[in-house]
Amino acid sequence: MCDGGQPYLMPPALMERLMLAALERERKQEDSENLPPLPDLVGKRVTIRSGPFAEFAVTVRRLLSKRRQVVVEIPIFGAMKEVPLDVDLIHL
Repeated sequence: MCDGGQPYLMPPALMERLMLAALERERKQEDSENLPPLPDLVGKRVTIRSGPFAEFAVTVRRLLSKRRQVVVEIPIFGAMKEVPLDVDLIHL
């Protein structure tokens, strides 16, 4: 890392958090290789289980199988926006 053009060491706590985040992402990718393929959800209406859009009925537009995510359209500020969500956050 650098500050004002001068190099300095990254604080150990920050380095540890970055390393843990990288390991978690790597583990999720490895786990997703062993999961069965997602059912054909494209075009289907699903309900979001939790989060800021809980109980919204949305339409699935794309599947991101390797990441175990679906891309859904959510009405935000009067327009439809595509948002990726973990499969666990939707109710079929």
